Amino acid sequence: MNVTTFSARIAYDLIEYVREKGHAVDDLYAKLALPKAYLEREDIRIPSEKMSKIWMMAMEISGDEDIGFHMGIERSVAALRTTSLIMQSSATVLQAFEQGIKYSELIANVLSMQIGRNANDIYLDFTPRKEWRIEPAAVVKDCLNLTLISMLMSVQQITGIFHPPSILCFSYAKPKNLAEYYRVFNCAIEFGQPYNRIGFPKDLGSKPLPTSDKGLLAVLEKYANEIKQSFSNEQHFTSRTRQLIVDMMDPQPPTLDTVAEILNLSGRSLQRKIKEEENCSYRDLVDDIRKKLCARYIEDPQRTVDEISYLSGYADTASFIRAFKRWYGKTPRQVMKKPGSSPLKPL
Repeated sequence: MNVTTFSARIAYDLIEYVREKGHAVDDLYAKLALPKAYLEREDIRIPSEKMSKIWMMAMEISGDEDIGFHMGIERSVAALRTTSLIMQSSATVLQAFEQGIKYSELIANVLSMQIGRNANDIYLDFTPRKEWRIEPAAVVKDCLNLTLISMLMSVQQITGIFHPPSILCFSYAKPKNLAEYYRVFNCAIEFGQPYNRIGFPKDLGSKPLPTSDKGLLAVLEKYANEIKQSFSNEQHFTSRTRQLIVDMMDPQPPTLDTVAEILNLSGRSLQRKIKEEENCSYRDLVDDIRKKLCARYIEDPQRTVDEISYLSGYADTASFIRAFKRWYGKTPRQVMKKPGSSPLKPL
């Protein structure tokens, strides 16, 4: 099972960008909770749920809900360095795309990526993985923005020329700062689509790269594979447990013993490992996942309380309402989403 994680360097880049904007970042570094010596290492990973919390804190501290979007435009993101060098050393733009997908895990593995073609274009699709989709919508959106901005910048970097996308689609609704999107991407944009896609003219794929270097590419790939191997061997039992809970909601969550058996552990051993890694219990993880699911489903004004209760993994609506009041201090009906209302914030 491939646990969803980010490179710690992404968190470091984001925090330093907040600092560059004139904000205090001590709370962000406290949340990251890594020694300084680890901040620039490429083999250090953090669970996706921790990265989500850091991202939300960065938005709140900076007052910028598009902080990843702006960081991608304004700052050289150090976490992308090895993958970018591999892309630059590739023979063609198409090979650079293939290598970018192959080694994207060095940065994060919360998005599934694939290359597609039609009569006129070559394009890349980015799909948030299930465990990442339950994180706050603002973070998932901003992560996609950072990814597509980075791809746009990579094409300019490897070719030496700015190429406006021939296709640009986002799965989320049209944003308020639409003019900024047009200014940055300089192309037609579609929102509310069933996919997140960036594409370029098909003949660009066969374009040779001026920075192509077969020898350097071999060295970089060896290095990148060693990094991938080092963090793929990490256990991250809490992250694995979260992912299994999400995957096995049917609609109620799996039991501790069911998850422990899949991980080849006893229930007691898994409970101990979760306590060691995040100082919480299995029940706390289930509660957190239910709260996140609830926050996403309640954004849909067409959902009823009973439906949200069922989809959030509760056997009865009364139990759901009690949990909701514990999370938010109000009943679901008191805060049912209306168009344009603010996201739910826990107590």
